Amino acid sequence: MEAITSTNSVKAATQMAPVSDNGHAAKAAAAEVGAPVLNLETEFIRQVRAQFFDASGDSVWPSVPQGKSVLKVEIATFELPNAVFAMFDSVERDVTFPDGMPGTAIALIKAAATVTKWPTNAEVPDKWKNSKRQFHEFEVGVVTNIMLKAFNVSGGGGTPRDWPPTNP
Repeated sequence: MEAITSTNSVKAATQMAPVSDNGHAAKAAAAEVGAPVLNLETEFIRQVRAQFFDASGDSVWPSVPQGKSVLKVEIATFELPNAVFAMFDSVERDVTFPDGMPGTAIALIKAAATVTKWPTNAEVPDKWKNSKRQFHEFEVGVVTNIMLKAFNVSGGGGTPRDWPPTNP
């Protein structure tokens, strides 16, 4: 099983270090929590995160081709909605994720989808076996957030900021 589906009833919070530069756990002690917490991060989500961020946590997307007079925002404005559409389309029709041009968001997601056989034969947590499509739609939402974070971290026009933004 690729997804971690165990629950935790936390009685006393402990100080935690960042899990990675890409997805952070709480750095400070948190309040006591009594409700179970599900960890639904699948291998597909982990693979997507690895495609969009290098080992140091720097974003590799969007990449602006050398010698081209195109802005990062122009690339992301075109690629992000197309990638989200392609993911939903693959889930809705239960077909293999499409190919993309090298370096594009679709190509990065395709690499993760190929390794994990997403969405057609990817594992889903046992509690979601009867709602496989809905679980894959949840994964699309998580991947969309990863793309937004990659765009935000990639900088341009100032210092990269935290994702999600802390300012209103």
